[in-house]
Amino acid sequence: MSISGTAVGNNSGTSWECDPVSYYQRSTGRVYHSKIVFTNGMSSQTYTMMRYSTNNGASWSDCARPATGTSEDRQWHVVDNTPSSACYGNIYAT
Repeated sequence: MSISGTAVGNNSGTSWECDPVSYYQRSTGRVYHSKIVFTNGMSSQTYTMMRYSTNNGASWSDCARPATGTSEDRQWHVVDNTPSSACYGNIYAT
């Protein structure tokens, strides 16, 4: 599953989120979700947040901040879900 192309904010533009990407990891049953978070209402102050769910999205836990910059754009991640692959279960984030 992959979802892309939306932006969400609920505090008059002070902060908002966009570019959500979600993938299911077959080896663990987790769903991973990454997004870009904008702070202070400025697109020049962004960071990528990654979370995971073990119960099909009913609750989420923070797991990583793939990049450490403050001006990130268009993150993406994929999961190797091919059981015969030597890298089965690996998550790749950009």
